[in-house]
Amino acid sequence: MSIASDLETAERIDASVAPSCEAGRVNDRDQQGIEFGEAEPAGRMSPRPSRSMAALALVLLCLVLGGCGGSSHTVLASASQSRFDGIPAAGYSAPNFALHDQHGQLIRLSAERGRFVVITFLYVHCKNVCPVIAQQLNRALTALPPAARNDVRVLAVSVDPKGDTPSAVAHFIAVHRLLPQFLYLTGTAKSLEPIWAEYHIASTQTGNDVVVGHTAIEILLNRSGTPEVIYDATVTPEQVLHDLRTLGLQE
Repeated sequence: MSIASDLETAERIDASVAPSCEAGRVNDRDQQGIEFGEAEPAGRMSPRPSRSMAALALVLLCLVLGGCGGSSHTVLASASQSRFDGIPAAGYSAPNFALHDQHGQLIRLSAERGRFVVITFLYVHCKNVCPVIAQQLNRALTALPPAARNDVRVLAVSVDPKGDTPSAVAHFIAVHRLLPQFLYLTGTAKSLEPIWAEYHIASTQTGNDVVVGHTAIEILLNRSGTPEVIYDATVTPEQVLHDLRTLGLQE
């Protein structure tokens, strides 16, 4: 396939569907959830993307095709020319949102300005890709001294509003020993779906909501809330730490 046709495909990224995770769900739906916040209005991206935006969309298409449960080998020559270890996020936006974390606290993305933020999209009953992503990001936090660690937040946005109950999320956090700087954000389908759309996240459920397929992506934001780097499901702590230091994180 030619680059031109690849870009045309990339511009239709919102219609893409990710492969599914092979994960069973714990039967804990009777657990009562907290009252979740609604997603805040966010600016829409241009309906006529530039070629740089189309190229970035091609990256996202690769991430969709290599999402939860699928192969995740994304190769871009442009990444090797960057000062970052991840893929430069030029042209990507990070619209504001507000969701509740595992403690029931309302977290607004805009309120995190002044810190470095990594946004990812997970669900706790995934048995392959999601736990690895969570562990790798948590290892990056663990490698930082306490003062520097408090300058970083990981915001994991749920892609499974039915299955990511408070008890299931608490279990996931305990099993993977996620640090306090790792916030797991949940909500209703009504509050989450606009966020998925704004961030170009494909999330589908099959069967009796047992399997969720979604885009595997991590986005590193600078202190001003601007996306700088994108990673795929193969993200490593070393990549994240290198790019945080490149952006000026002091240790």
